[in-house]
Amino acid sequence: MTEDDQWQAHDLSERARALDERERVLDEWQARLTVLDSALAAQALRLDERERRLVERGAAAERRDRAADEREHAADKRDARADGRERAATERERLLDARDTGSHAPLVDPGERIGEAFAREVSRIDRSDAFLERSRAAVRRAQDRLDALRRATHPSDDQS
Repeated sequence: MTEDDQWQAHDLSERARALDERERVLDEWQARLTVLDSALAAQALRLDERERRLVERGAAAERRDRAADEREHAADKRDARADGRERAATERERLLDARDTGSHAPLVDPGERIGEAFAREVSRIDRSDAFLERSRAAVRRAQDRLDALRRATHPSDDQS
């Protein structure tokens, strides 16, 4: 074998080693990418599940808010009906007073009338207090929902 043949054989051997090394590096790279791809797929599944749970929680909160609003609306209607009944009772009393003053019928005890009027006013105040408490509860629910939505859309703000 001539020197030229030996040089060519050595050159081919070096090139084969370089290609083998290159192939080994590519195989390692591919293995690392496969591991990373698996990790990313698992993370995507976790994120999808987390998103699904958040959507479910949001929908449940919306249903609770809607139910609370409906209960509040029904209570407001009941209060409005009670207010109407009280106005009608007051108007009837006024008519009776007007009729009583026009005739010679015995007058009703003013203390009794004042007591009844006072009871009606206490009832109105109680309903107003109940309405106020329902309104405050609705505001708290809305604020809690807003805070939850902010946390869900900006989770990095919680860690500041």
